[in-house]
This record gives sequence, structure tokens and C-alpha cells, in this order.
Amino acid sequence: MDGTMIDSMPYHIKTWQITLESLGVIWNEKKHIAQLYGKNEEVLSRILKNELNQDLLKEIIEFKEQHYQNLYRPQLKLLPGLEEFLCKLHGLRGTVLGIGTSACRSNVDMMLEVLKMESKFAAIVAAEDVEYGKPHPETFVRLAEILEVQPERCIVFEDVPKGIEAGKSAGMNVVAITTGHTKEELKDADLIIENYIGIEEKLRSCFSIEIG
Repeated sequence: MDGTMIDSMPYHIKTWQITLESLGVIWNEKKHIAQLYGKNEEVLSRILKNELNQDLLKEIIEFKEQHYQNLYRPQLKLLPGLEEFLCKLHGLRGTVLGIGTSACRSNVDMMLEVLKMESKFAAIVAAEDVEYGKPHPETFVRLAEILEVQPERCIVFEDVPKGIEAGKSAGMNVVAITTGHTKEELKDADLIIENYIGIEEKLRSCFSIEIG
């Protein structure tokens, strides 16, 4: 979702900075951005390097996500070409859509509500639904099981190397989008795109898939 459907990562980065600084952590952009993958609990564990009791952990995460939602909600929109692409996929026989994300469920709900897209997706697997975040493949494996689709028939859309690793580890095809990383950094994907405009032809060429 983040970085693949919506260009939300700059807002996550800003709210992580606010959150960490509120905990007395001196913000180091290069160092800390490299740790912003997986579930919130995993991010905090990597950065703080200590165990937090569950009540404090929950409080910190709620603080971070409330700031994120307040900051990003007025700016929320789909990436270029994605709305048309999703409409075509939603009506394509034999195709089901799901969201597999390390984001918390409330962020997914906010996006679907604001963009009025609740009916487009047959299943959602969010941070609360898995034990391990990406690059562990659990998110995508669980989503495929719910959708009742074999991994080799799935195409994952990702924007970060750790997400590509998760998709590949799940035995799936991966399309990477360059919202936050270079083509070189995303080179392990099967296909790399800049946005969703004209993606049908690219999928046809790469995976022999006919869409619209």
C-alpha cells in the first residue's frame, strides 16, 4: 500500500521523526530511514534497541499513526494511472485483488474510506494479522491463502527492496515501482515501473497477461 498505491512514505518519515524525537532520539535521516520497514514494533525494536512493555509500545505506535493520519489524510490520492488500472483488474474474470501491507489496519481503512475503494479488494492482511513483517513472506503467503490463489499465480506490487524480498520468498512474481528507490536498488523485481500509466502493455510483455 505505502509507496505502491499511495505516495505516503514522506509523511511516514516525517511522523517517525516527530515520534522518535519525542522519545529523546536524535534524528539521523540516513540511518533511521533505512530502518523504516516491517511492522511498527519491529521498527522501534531496531532503532531503540531495547524491549518496551506492551502498553508503552502501543502508546508510541498510536502517537505515531495519529500524527501520520492527521498529516496525510488531506493529501491522500492514488498514484498516477492506478485508479484506471484497478478498475480494469476488478472487472477481469479470474482475477482477485488483495492488500498485503506492514501498515496498521487503521491506515488501510483510512485510505479505503477516503478513496472510496472498499469494494475493490477481496482481502486485506495488515500488520495486526501477522507475526512477522516484511521481508518475511508471511504477509503475502497469508494473503494468497485467503484469496485461494497459488503463489506462482500472484503478482506482488512493491516499492522497496525488503518488499521485493518478501514477495520472492513467497514464490511470487514482483513488480517494483520507483516511488522511493532507484531502478538499481529494485533490480531483483521481475518488472520495474515508474507509475501505472500504460502498465497493461508492460504486464503483457513481461507476464503474458491480457488486461483490457
